[in-house]
Amino acid sequence: MKKQTNTTRHDKTNLTPPIARSNTAAAPGPLSAHPVFRLGLDVDLQTVVMAVQCDQGQIPPAQKFFRPRLRAWIQEQLAAGPRVHTVYECCGFGCTLHEKLTAAAAHSLVTTPMRLSLERRRKNDRLDARELGVRLARYLDGHTHELRPIRIPSWAEQQRRERRVRLCYWKQWQRPRTRRRHLIALGIHPSEVMKASRCRRGYWWMSGNGIVQRALNNVSLWEQGVPDLKAQWIELHYGGTQAPLMDIASVNLTGTA
Repeated sequence: MKKQTNTTRHDKTNLTPPIARSNTAAAPGPLSAHPVFRLGLDVDLQTVVMAVQCDQGQIPPAQKFFRPRLRAWIQEQLAAGPRVHTVYECCGFGCTLHEKLTAAAAHSLVTTPMRLSLERRRKNDRLDARELGVRLARYLDGHTHELRPIRIPSWAEQQRRERRVRLCYWKQWQRPRTRRRHLIALGIHPSEVMKASRCRRGYWWMSGNGIVQRALNNVSLWEQGVPDLKAQWIELHYGGTQAPLMDIASVNLTGTA
């Protein structure tokens, strides 16, 4: 006679949607009024596979979303009142998804890549998203060994790294006439060049000058051979190149850090 085993909350046999389950199950008042969503995300180039767990309910099969649709869904849930926790593995796409989730008031975690299942040898996006959701639930319950979160550099730290590259270029152009020639070649109007080429400020201050930033933007640096790690990572994994887009918000026109 076979022994009857009890199904756990993460068992695959019960795939009732979490929202429907929270309406039918007898849950305490605070949980039903303000549920907590835990999202395990498997990030791809254009899409995100998401596994959702509501409170202590079951995890239904993962679904695939485009990034704008995912952000819209999270904003709808946050507007209704519940808290949203997300986790995904860091990759070569950068931290743009984490920044947008944080800006939407979601609690986002980025963890180091790990082998989520010792039994599977092939990658499966839906199963990986589900496993990340399970690990996130255990992590929030106090089992901190389930995830290895990384520290995301702030916007100021990212700007500081880009500014160091501009500093090296400005230091290499020692003479004013050399600086004038390069700035004009990079698209700066001749009437504005003198404001930067004849300035006696230090290298670090000039690397944050608005004229120098417009001349040595991310696109021009990439064209001159400065490696773009994000484009190289996408080319390695997806077989295509992607030129970096110029972010207007990253251009500082105040002349300060």
